[in-house]
Amino acid sequence: MVAGAFSVLVTMTASTYINAKWLRKQETDCDLSSVEFLNGESMVSALIKLNEIRPNRIQSRIIPKLYPTLEERIRDIRTAEEKKTKSP
Repeated sequence: MVAGAFSVLVTMTASTYINAKWLRKQETDCDLSSVEFLNGESMVSALIKLNEIRPNRIQSRIIPKLYPTLEERIRDIRTAEEKKTKSP
């Protein structure tokens, strides 16, 4: 019974590491598609407020790089916003 539970835990952790790159890309793609419909600076402000409410959890220390960092997300949103305002 203990071996089965341990096996499930190891499998879940391994699959998280294997899928981390895909999960990061999905998160970035969602941010970038949101910029098409929303104001980028409003999104940045919301991300900063959410980060203040829910600072780094233990999970982010145990499983790093599962999601883009706040700085990466802000940079990507601002870059997409600049491209949006430059296009006709």
